[in-house]
Amino acid sequence: MSTAAVAHAALGLTLPAEGSGVGLPATVRLTLAEWHGVPANPRQRNTERRARRARHLRRFRPEHAVVHMALLPDGSTVKIDGHTRDWLWWLGETEGLPDGLLLICHVYPCGSLQDAARCYEAHDNRAALETTTDQVHGATRELGLAFNSPLLASEQFAFGMRLAHKLLLRQLAAGASVYDLVARWQAELLLLDRCRPGRTRFAGGILAGALLSFRRYGDAALDFWVGYAAGEGNKLGDEIDPIFALAQRLASLKQRRRQVGEGNALYLVRCVLPAFERYRAGGVYSFAAGGIRPIGDRALEDWLASCREARR
Repeated sequence: MSTAAVAHAALGLTLPAEGSGVGLPATVRLTLAEWHGVPANPRQRNTERRARRARHLRRFRPEHAVVHMALLPDGSTVKIDGHTRDWLWWLGETEGLPDGLLLICHVYPCGSLQDAARCYEAHDNRAALETTTDQVHGATRELGLAFNSPLLASEQFAFGMRLAHKLLLRQLAAGASVYDLVARWQAELLLLDRCRPGRTRFAGGILAGALLSFRRYGDAALDFWVGYAAGEGNKLGDEIDPIFALAQRLASLKQRRRQVGEGNALYLVRCVLPAFERYRAGGVYSFAAGGIRPIGDRALEDWLASCREARR
């Protein structure tokens, strides 16, 4: 019997014919050193760069101990996932890593290296999907939240929520899970849902600004956002009210295709906050003068500081 066949037989795996796809897995226990010695998948992205962004992997959790590996017909192995965890473990950058940890490794018999690469893509795509809409769905279900508005019921509000969180805490929100964010912003999300927001009028920066205004003012912010969601802005001669001015600014950005991306979203937040405050004060804008003037860094930080003090 060949070395490869012996290796497969030792795990109770059926040796696939070369190029025949992927078989059912078996499970083995591996030390961290043994896992570190398994070569990377040929499709692995830049592990070092990914590790710098993987704040959620900086503290060990029991579920991190489950990894996946491909076993090829010649007896060689490659990782299917766990590259970033391995990098951080090996550099000692994971807090709470148990001494003598034995990983639970699911081993898939693969007919070729290409099959192993496809396994990698399957795991990677699943993880990518679970970081957005699926996680929002899971979070709202866990918290017992039921949204009725078109925007929030679509469960596609993570970007704006994360931006609001980042601005409020003056830090990157990448390390906070979607589950944590929905829990922290559920009161504001429920207030926004009462406004019946639609997806067309609530780009990410608009949504972030709305959540921040609800965080600072609670249900006193409803009047503005109900009107904005319903398209109730008014123009009388050269005078435009703040709702009309904000809708006009978003429409202008959309014409130039500048309403997406974090930089453009932050610009919208800088427009939302002064428009909201002018509405509260009963003020209007001049259409000829260009409407809203985005607030600068100092004014933005002062507004956010007041928001933090009024934190609900």
